[in-house]
Amino acid sequence: MNWKYRWIGTLLFLGFTFNTAHAYEFKIRAREHFDQAKLTYGEQGNEEQQVSGIGPTLNFWFEDPYANSFGLAWGMTYLNTNGITPYGTGSKDTELWSLGIEGKHYFVPKSGGFFARWGLSSESLKTYDAFEAVKGTGTYLGLGYEIQFSRIGLAFEAAKRQIKLDRDLTIDLQSPSIGVHFYGYL
Repeated sequence: MNWKYRWIGTLLFLGFTFNTAHAYEFKIRAREHFDQAKLTYGEQGNEEQQVSGIGPTLNFWFEDPYANSFGLAWGMTYLNTNGITPYGTGSKDTELWSLGIEGKHYFVPKSGGFFARWGLSSESLKTYDAFEAVKGTGTYLGLGYEIQFSRIGLAFEAAKRQIKLDRDLTIDLQSPSIGVHFYGYL
């Protein structure tokens, strides 16, 4: 696809987004993920490794509380590989960095309760000693429930992330998370 068409499409998308989002308030939200990941690698994708991980995600987005949210998501997941990384031995410091867009939509607007979250991201896996950072793309799909306590929301979520990286490396994550939201404060 020609770069001009990509820029025109991006500008149209942003125009429609900001036209809708101007009625929303800009907010920063955070959640903590507790991941179980399956790394699949090798030329035939026949080698696997199970690892666990933990890490935060920050959302910088436009929000209509307990209805809809849309914006930028930035996060890091520390993967505990015990020094065993695909294609070699490295340090125990293996990090998966994500930057992308996310949307959050409640099934019954303005009442809290059940919500769905989706996301598309650019990913970078840093293994430090084993090999250079590998890059790729990822998707996110989650379902959750938010409980209201006056002006505080406590959100529990279960999500599935799928990431495809260079060097024939894929990561499938089961990603439960918890978020504490201070409505009216932040």
